[in-house]
Amino acid sequence: MRTMLEAEGHSVIEAESGRAGLAHLVERPDAIFVDVDMPHMTGVQFLIQLRQHPERAQTPATFVTGHGERIEIFADAGIAEPRILSKPFHRRDLCSALARMLTGVKRHNLKVALSPNVLRADVDGEPAGAVLRLGQDEIALQPVRALKEGRKYRLRLGDVELDTLCTDASNAFTRLRISSNQRESIDKLQSFLAIGADALVGWARPGAAERGYLKHIDSQTASVVSEPRPALNQPVILQLPWKGKNDKGTSELRGCSAIVTQITDDGFSCAFDSPSTEFRIALTALLSDGTVLAGEGAPLVSG
Repeated sequence: MRTMLEAEGHSVIEAESGRAGLAHLVERPDAIFVDVDMPHMTGVQFLIQLRQHPERAQTPATFVTGHGERIEIFADAGIAEPRILSKPFHRRDLCSALARMLTGVKRHNLKVALSPNVLRADVDGEPAGAVLRLGQDEIALQPVRALKEGRKYRLRLGDVELDTLCTDASNAFTRLRISSNQRESIDKLQSFLAIGADALVGWARPGAAERGYLKHIDSQTASVVSEPRPALNQPVILQLPWKGKNDKGTSELRGCSAIVTQITDDGFSCAFDSPSTEFRIALTALLSDGTVLAGEGAPLVSG
């Protein structure tokens, strides 16, 4: 089980007994798989104590057993998800069970989320805009002043200065490529990179493929900074970067159809239409490691 979940990008905590599982609750797990037969404390006993925990009582949990008929009455009682993960199980069954538990759950393990209103950049000593994406070789800004494509700029984030080249300048966002010889400066930004300021998203509409940047995403909706913008009520396909690898060893995108619900000054908002299990897994992976804005989060830079 651990190998399967880690292959899907999740962090896994293992406990050899129910007592050990209770001790691990201080790590604020987002979901729990509970074996029925465990030493010292059965899975049912563990869940009864979990439901009385002052802070973790609402943590979703799923029974894992080869004897489902013995445990159905307890699952129906509400101490665990009504659907049981039966042994032996396939990876798709495990991922589907996890996706059900995580859908709509307020995440506990979010690292500090990037807010576009918090991390700001200066270019040539003047305010340039809020950071939408911060990567190893590129920065995307929601601009407050126009920059020119093909021109070099000195960009400042906090006490870090970078030489950059403007590669794309639109009303919605500006992209700046970071010079490759600035390894030391990039290393100083690792704290920002580690908390997932990377919020790149691809979206497509009939007959066109576009690129945008996430401002917000949850289990049902997303807000995207993009230019051009789709039309209201237009169907689009939102594609999220997936950290796993396919059989060819290359990165993948997981897509989901959505309907545009609002046109904003810098892009659009949309609602997902029947997201697949694969898309939900990619979404929960992004939310769990803080890759995208999920909730208000804590400020990275004050002011």
